[in-house]
Amino acid sequence: MARKRLGADQIVTKLRQIEVLQGQGKSGAAACKEAGTTEQSYYCWPREYGGLSVDQDRQLKQLENENGRLRKLVANLSLEKQILKDIAQKPDEDALTRNIVYLAAACGRYGCRRITAVLNEGGVEEARPGSSASGAARG
Repeated sequence: MARKRLGADQIVTKLRQIEVLQGQGKSGAAACKEAGTTEQSYYCWPREYGGLSVDQDRQLKQLENENGRLRKLVANLSLEKQILKDIAQKPDEDALTRNIVYLAAACGRYGCRRITAVLNEGGVEEARPGSSASGAARG
């Protein structure tokens, strides 16, 4: 037989029903059997649902959903902030070009390795021969 997953409001209702049956003098096992649940479930549920009424449980679920939504919103805003921060910290390409032109004038001849080193020092990630960054610097 397939396991039946109960909703939080159903669990709270069963807990109250078992408490009432125990208050009438029935044993825990008999009260659980009459409520249609196992003793193991009954003794595990109070950790999460004990002391809650059905209305409080619904309010708790709504708050948990809102909390999850707000956490996602904060994560998205943090990501956007980090992206904007990264964009603001990108190197000045005109300054890199001036630096490369200065190296070319000072050294007379400059190679691909030197251009790559200058670009990497300036913060350009992968400056490879033939890429647009080094090709623009030659012209």
